[in-house]
Amino acid sequence: MDFLKDQKISIIIIFLNIVFLIFTFGQCYLILDIHYEFIVALFLIGTAIFWFYQEILRKLLYKILFTIGAFGAVIATYYGNVKVVTDFINNQIIYNFNTINELIYKSKETYFFLYKPMFSILIPIGVTIILLISAKGWENSVIFVTYTFMLMLWYTGFHAELKPCLLVYVFISIFTFGVNSYLKNRRKLNRRGIRVAIEHRFIILYALIISLILTSVISISPQKFKGKGNLSLQNKIENAFSTETVLGKEEKEKREKESGMELLYDISYSGYDSGSGRLGGPITLNFEEVFKVKSDKPYYLRGIAKDFYNGSSWEKTKKDFKKLEKDKNNIESYTMATDYLDGENSLTIYPTGLKTSTFFAPNYTFKANSEKGNIYYDDIPTLMSNDYIEDPYTVKFYNIDENADVISIHNIPLGASIPRQYYQQKYPEYLQVPDNVNDQYSELVLNIVKDCTTNYEKVQKIKEYLSKNYKYSLDVGEVPEGRDFIDYFLNVEKKGYCTYFATTTTIFCRIAGVPARYVEGFHMSDKKDSKGNYIVGNDDAHAWTEVLLLSSTNRGLWCTVDCVPNVSEEIKRVKDLQSKPTTNDPSKPNKPTSKKPELEDPTAADIKTSNEKSPVMSTVYLSAAGIAALMLIFAAIMHLIFIIRKNKFMKANSAIPAYIYALKRLSKVGIKKSQDVADREFIEHIADKEVKKALREIVTLCYEEYYGGKLTKDFDRIQFYKEIEKFIRKKQSRFKYYIRKYYF
Repeated sequence: MDFLKDQKISIIIIFLNIVFLIFTFGQCYLILDIHYEFIVALFLIGTAIFWFYQEILRKLLYKILFTIGAFGAVIATYYGNVKVVTDFINNQIIYNFNTINELIYKSKETYFFLYKPMFSILIPIGVTIILLISAKGWENSVIFVTYTFMLMLWYTGFHAELKPCLLVYVFISIFTFGVNSYLKNRRKLNRRGIRVAIEHRFIILYALIISLILTSVISISPQKFKGKGNLSLQNKIENAFSTETVLGKEEKEKREKESGMELLYDISYSGYDSGSGRLGGPITLNFEEVFKVKSDKPYYLRGIAKDFYNGSSWEKTKKDFKKLEKDKNNIESYTMATDYLDGENSLTIYPTGLKTSTFFAPNYTFKANSEKGNIYYDDIPTLMSNDYIEDPYTVKFYNIDENADVISIHNIPLGASIPRQYYQQKYPEYLQVPDNVNDQYSELVLNIVKDCTTNYEKVQKIKEYLSKNYKYSLDVGEVPEGRDFIDYFLNVEKKGYCTYFATTTTIFCRIAGVPARYVEGFHMSDKKDSKGNYIVGNDDAHAWTEVLLLSSTNRGLWCTVDCVPNVSEEIKRVKDLQSKPTTNDPSKPNKPTSKKPELEDPTAADIKTSNEKSPVMSTVYLSAAGIAALMLIFAAIMHLIFIIRKNKFMKANSAIPAYIYALKRLSKVGIKKSQDVADREFIEHIADKEVKKALREIVTLCYEEYYGGKLTKDFDRIQFYKEIEKFIRKKQSRFKYYIRKYYF
């Protein structure tokens, strides 16, 4: 076939790129058991569609009509089977997409059958478009597609997964460019009548050799792999040209700190994020385990402390991290709190399902040990690594005197004599409130603490007020954009989860003159495994407040304040609700919805019993019927067009339309009249005597009509038509004859 002869190399090149993209996609999304034979079948479908457009629908008008007809058939199929199509989209596209996202979030493998419905649509369409664009002279469009795909995965965060694929990507791109450039130049020379004697296989071999050489050179050259939010990957890459001696110790530490800060824990990692980037809003809890803790009791484990509040979100502005030297004993001396600390303690954390650079630790941690990477800390301290923490680590901390809630240590004379100006000069970042802070709740705070004589009493009053007057709940609405978060919580929502209470507590304490910071981390529950280790999940993620209580300018404590009431009961209620099979109510999109069983066994989930109707099979039959109907409609339209054209010259008084028809039909069997050849000269080169006779007659009639104005009524158009078609039918197979006669 001429089609395969002209396009086979381009098709093979595009196929290699598609297979590489699927392989890379599988590496990033941890796809198990990719069925490449299925991918090949989809690629062939796309190639067949391309062939249909190029060889059957040669004219632009036909292509446009067919495309419009195809869209019309799809729309008609949808409106004729709304429920079936909607069920397919919901159950086979949207549900699979959400399941894939959830599995990726949990760093679990995904299954190929989840991608099949999406691949079945995207790959044939994508292949068809790439082939059509390539056929129009943009042969290297596939390189652009591959580059865009790789860039998208890189900036999505799959840096480690893409690293092993980069050299293969470079090799395929160079090879594709080399072969496509040759094919393009060869076609240009052929159009000029210049024959290229070099065979394809030699060019392909040369392209392979050059691609291998260049890829090998790149593999040993200096490399700086850099993507969004992951400078740590750059630090991992080791070769002879990118060692610490080249970067310099200070530059290396700077990059490590930047990398670690970009991977610091945020409570949104655990599902406390409505997607708006602002505090509050409806959420769905994630109960996945994140780590286990070996300790003597549950603790508040600080992840990050934030100091700046803008009315809708918190930010950590102090980022002065220092490297913890291996031989250094303590992170900080805590001389201010010495009188209130009682002995050392330690706990060990075993990460299982959370990707972050944060070392989670209790208040007053003074040491951390990690087998891999460096440890950095600030003055709070917040502890972090320069990369994701995957191995167990141990933190050491001081116990607070009187094993009790730190806010209830009554034997500390908490600083009524310290002037507010001292706090403002020493801790201005922990007294910051937004410039547009609502006067109404400023007055409310002053009213709450009006009878207090110490900061300890102020904190207690604020805690009591919020705990008594506001309810802990995950069932909240969206916070209107531009509305102050605390104002909306206090006056409209009047309920909320931990970020609502922690934010309000922190700002209320600041308004009352008590230095306070907003903290996100985990509050350990009593759940334990069989070995006695505490189990910490995303449902234990929490936000609270830490306040500074001083008895003098050089003596005092940072104390944990948690105003959230009845957390465990609400968490348990939501967990029970999410675990029960319920019917989705579209009128309540923010409620926890029922979940299908986890698809841990792909074979069990992908196979249906014989007496159970499969929505996928129903859709396949429906699609096949739609395609068949579409093809019948197209055949009828093209046949009608042929009849109209035939009748046009059959009923015409002029002989010229019949001659034009004959020239078009003869061109289908390779007999083409050049513009610089006279009509009679063209006829003499035709071997068939009957056709030659018929053409001589009609050319004579055309000349008489065109130059003499004489119209002939005795011309037998039917016999002329039969002679032409009889000759063409001898030159072609029966199938090819009828296809080319009626459809192009």
